[in-house]
Amino acid sequence: MMIVELIEGGGKKSFFTVFPCLKVLKLSDICLDNGIMFSFAFEMIRSSPNLQTLEITPSNWNADSPPQVDYSTTRLLQLQSVMFDCLKGSENELRLMKYLLACSPSLKRMHIFSRFFSSAEEKAVFVKKLLKLYRASPVVEVELFWY
Repeated sequence: MMIVELIEGGGKKSFFTVFPCLKVLKLSDICLDNGIMFSFAFEMIRSSPNLQTLEITPSNWNADSPPQVDYSTTRLLQLQSVMFDCLKGSENELRLMKYLLACSPSLKRMHIFSRFFSSAEEKAVFVKKLLKLYRASPVVEVELFWY
């Protein structure tokens, strides 16, 4: 198992490493609303051409900075399973889901767990946005769990 820590401030923010043998990636306590952390997560995923299982547990704090991601350099992924835990439904989280669904023709399941939606209306808005996302996999099942 490899543990990568992103330390903000003073560290180099570019990410050019490729992980051809990485099949499982767990990103814990990562703030996807922070542009630097979002870019880091995106580059880790994009730089792992044989990644099959992805688990993301976002942190609870907000940063609201736009990600610096070049979506024009995306490639197909080998993902089969994706799990988001403690999802807030932020725009950056939706951007990442959009990328994962669009670039993963082998994706079989995406499980999304959330406790942050306070009303049925917020849940409905999120579900509508999720339903509009293109899916490269004809068999992917997206399951939402509210707790």
